[in-house]
Amino acid sequence: RTKERSLLDELKEEHISMSLPQEPRKLRVLSEAQLSLIKKTLPLFESKSYDIAVEMYSEVFKVDINIRTLFSHEFMRPNSLQSNCPVRSEQTLSEPLSPQARFLSQTIVNLASNIESIHLQEDIIDYIGCKHVSRDVRPDHYAVVAKAFSNAMISVLGSSITKEEHDAWNASVLELADVFIKHEEEVRERAK
Repeated sequence: RTKERSLLDELKEEHISMSLPQEPRKLRVLSEAQLSLIKKTLPLFESKSYDIAVEMYSEVFKVDINIRTLFSHEFMRPNSLQSNCPVRSEQTLSEPLSPQARFLSQTIVNLASNIESIHLQEDIIDYIGCKHVSRDVRPDHYAVVAKAFSNAMISVLGSSITKEEHDAWNASVLELADVFIKHEEEVRERAK
């Protein structure tokens, strides 16, 4: 395994012991308490999700500037008119929004809202997975993103979220990373 994949493994061990989900895709390793904490904090997270996404990308690019090459520069630019984002926002174009951050924030909210039935989210998982494969996103990138997401939550939400709530979100992000990693491996295999 790569050094970066080991970092993802370490991040998982920090929060909970995990394994790749089996079909149908379900987040099997999250405890009932963690699911409850995610549901409880979802309104707070949703209200700050765009800010968390923007902060997360800032963190990611500080850690590994090369990850920036995986993104469409137009899609990262605030007020981009690019419209291939399948998730639409209520925001207006006069607001300084990055479609990438908006897409990420809305996707996380959507997936978290449906966390107990992730297998019903196959369309968005496939869309993102195919996009990731086409951009050469690799499993080691998820470790960087997971750590950046964790730091962004702390930065944006501060004391409005408890350590237990933060840990539950971290666990869910790591589990979602495994869902995407497995799906992207399947996409790569189909493409051979």
